[in-house]
Amino acid sequence: MTKERRAVIVNDRDEIIGHKYRYDMTDDDIYRVSVLWVVINDGGKYRVLIAQRKWTKKNNPGKWSLSAAGTVEENESYEENIYKEAEEEIGLTGAKLIPISKNFRDGKRNHFTMSYVTIGDWKLSDFTPQVSEVESLDLVDMDDLLRDTAENPDKYTRDFHERVTGLKKFLEQMR
Repeated sequence: MTKERRAVIVNDRDEIIGHKYRYDMTDDDIYRVSVLWVVINDGGKYRVLIAQRKWTKKNNPGKWSLSAAGTVEENESYEENIYKEAEEEIGLTGAKLIPISKNFRDGKRNHFTMSYVTIGDWKLSDFTPQVSEVESLDLVDMDDLLRDTAENPDKYTRDFHERVTGLKKFLEQMR
């Protein structure tokens, strides 16, 4: 069994003020999260890799979410964390990351989320879901995903439709 590492705790300007184990965190703590979108550009039409959270997860069991995500741990940058999470959760290594945005998300747990995208020509079979974290993976057409997240928001993690909308806008600006 691996020892749990401490999460990076930050202030409202995303400056590191300490580190805490997850079970010691309070609702007042702000921590860092990194997320990754894996996108396939199929002749100008985008497909997105989405991951279904394991049904045994405490938060959002069975819901669909981004390609990979994780809490930034002590002595890690946002980028180092998402490279680690991408390898662990979906078996992706060596991808070129493009930073999209950093946003503050509030709720039961407050955190800064740094979002990245990587664009390549992968197939679904190129990815290996982490058994303990990921129930299933799927490659979905961007427009179909936008439609489904709007019509069936309960299938997805919180704010997922808004995140997909932001991804589409970012990709359109890159053209």
